[in-house]
Formats: sequence, C-alpha cells, structure tokens
Amino acid sequence: MYKDIFISIHPKYTKKIEFKEKRYELRNFNTKYPIKRFYIYESMPVCKLTYIANVELPIIFPNKIKNSCIESERFNNGETHYKKAYEIKDLYKIEEPIPLHKLKEDYQFNAPQSYTYSEKYPDLINKISNMKLIKIF
Repeated sequence: MYKDIFISIHPKYTKKIEFKEKRYELRNFNTKYPIKRFYIYESMPVCKLTYIANVELPIIFPNKIKNSCIESERFNNGETHYKKAYEIKDLYKIEEPIPLHKLKEDYQFNAPQSYTYSEKYPDLINKISNMKLIKIF
C-alpha cells in the first residue's frame, strides 16, 4: 500500500525543482509505507502549501541516480548525509497556495519537520483535490 506525505522544502529548492534543476528530493526518513506523492509546504519566508509532486520509489545509496541534476554527483559519490533520492516524476503547483495561518486555522496543520502522512489531514486533502492545479512537468 502506497501513501502520500507532507514535507517541508525551502523555497530556494522548490524553485530549482520547478525549473528542473533539481530532479530528486534527498531525504533520510524511513517511512512505514512506500511513498508515491509529496504535498510540498514551502518553508520560510513563503510559508504556504504550494506544490504536489508524484515521486518514484527512492534510490538508496550506494545505488546511483541519473547525472541530470545538481545533486547527482554529490549523492552518487556519498558526499551528502542523505541516503535516499526520490525522483520527481510530475510536479503540480496549487493555483492558489494555502498560507500557513489558514492551514492552522482550518485544518490544525503544522509544518512538518520531517514528514507527516497525508491521512492525518483528510479535510485538507479533500480541499486540495477540489483545487485547480497547474502542471509544471
């Protein structure tokens, strides 16, 4: 059974993802279930739920990722403390990103420090499923 998670990413890196300069999200977390989708909360100074990414199962170091992005060489050479690389297959931008104050007020959402399973916020997932998404790639 696959699951979806919320993660936080700094805006500097979300822009690199959006422009395909960063094709993998590197993480160390061990989830109980395989992950298929990231709901991406952009951290300070943006503080909004902005993107949805469909991802592949992680490539685990010492396996290698494609040399097509900024993090490839460092990951492949073991020069980063991250051991898992999630390839981003599809990226969608929420047309009207949801600010943190609204997430907190309406859904008791807290920005994840590592990750949070999406099933913790069923009403928020329902809202997102009815929002307009812009396909980036």
